[in-house]
Amino acid sequence: MTRDDERPATHPRPALHFTADRGWINDPHGVTFRNGRYHLFHQAVPDSPAWAPAISWGHATSPDLFTWQQQPRVLVPGDGDDGCWSGSVCTTPPDATPAMYYTSVSLANVDHGAVRIARPIDDGWLAWRKGPVVLPTTEQPPVRIFRDPNVFWDGDCWRMLVGAGYTDGRPAILCYRSTDQEQWTAEGPLVEGERSSSPGAGPTAWECPQLLRVGDRHVLIVSVLADGTGRDVLVAAGSYVAGRMHVDHWSQLTHGPGHYAPTTFLDADGLPCVMFWIPGVGDAGAGWNGALSIPYRLSIVRGRLAMTPHPILATARPDPRRTVGFTWRPEGVHSERLSLDADDGRRALDLVREGNTLTITTAAGSVTAPVDGDRVDVLADGCVLEVVSGGAVAGLPLSVVPHLGATPPGITPWWG
Repeated sequence: MTRDDERPATHPRPALHFTADRGWINDPHGVTFRNGRYHLFHQAVPDSPAWAPAISWGHATSPDLFTWQQQPRVLVPGDGDDGCWSGSVCTTPPDATPAMYYTSVSLANVDHGAVRIARPIDDGWLAWRKGPVVLPTTEQPPVRIFRDPNVFWDGDCWRMLVGAGYTDGRPAILCYRSTDQEQWTAEGPLVEGERSSSPGAGPTAWECPQLLRVGDRHVLIVSVLADGTGRDVLVAAGSYVAGRMHVDHWSQLTHGPGHYAPTTFLDADGLPCVMFWIPGVGDAGAGWNGALSIPYRLSIVRGRLAMTPHPILATARPDPRRTVGFTWRPEGVHSERLSLDADDGRRALDLVREGNTLTITTAAGSVTAPVDGDRVDVLADGCVLEVVSGGAVAGLPLSVVPHLGATPPGITPWWG
């Protein structure tokens, strides 16, 4: 669960990205495919376009990951919760009762969350009943931050990962074990980080932990909270066994202000995917703030995590005046530029590849990201820009949507 009080300018609502009808949204979580449709849960403040600690779990459903129908909230503050912050939904093993684990916060100290359980009371998952607190904030090791439970079946037990920041300034992901979903035993850290050595750097925590198997590797994704502000998303590739992660290498997954707090899930084909929160976009006049990214399929390429836009997007038929998607294959070995204007002639987007570096520029600013391979996927959707190349995704707000016109060389549009 993260905080970002940035107010959005007035921009057109995207068509393929989930946005709330009204109010603030952030972290997605608990994405699940069941009975022919996807369930998406997310952080929501329905009555205000600004973040507030008294936050709820919003809910939306979709047959295809881009046509979303907003549903009533499933968790709201009250009954012992000052806020219902981020968590996960556990549906494994298949014969177990589904369980929602969320961060129950008190306004006295929102960073010291407790883990609470909830269970569905209808088959459509439209209503959930809160249960007990199953894990209070840990005192050993001493922590400043404790939140965002991620629960999964691990062969012979359930395991829970919780994001943490130690009082000495180091980040960590803590691990717990249970045989009944409600009684949990501490197993120590899944993985720990080092305190930043940068001058003036403050304490750091890792939040929104996501652990999954992709191909022949285990992948751990963490969101970096530094001085109370979400910064980057990191990914560790390695091997996981019984509550411990052996990390072969770390890499940076996100670049720029456009993506944070991702959640992973399995799609209808059982393949691993990821979605992100996109802050800083919205319409102040219409009263909505924040969007969720398109879904990305995950794979392992040369031992590292790679992302590509989910192939289900090929079935979309968006309005080309507000949504443009394409794949760019730069031919230049050292430098190549792609500049696109809007229908009214204003410059909408510049992409400049120089060696293994890509610079993305819109009216909102510039972002630099690495290029891995010869493919760059670009989606401009209303006020949202997403650019992904291999194992890195970057994004910026858009004020105008680019127009392809006569398709430039090296460009393959997603839609005819």
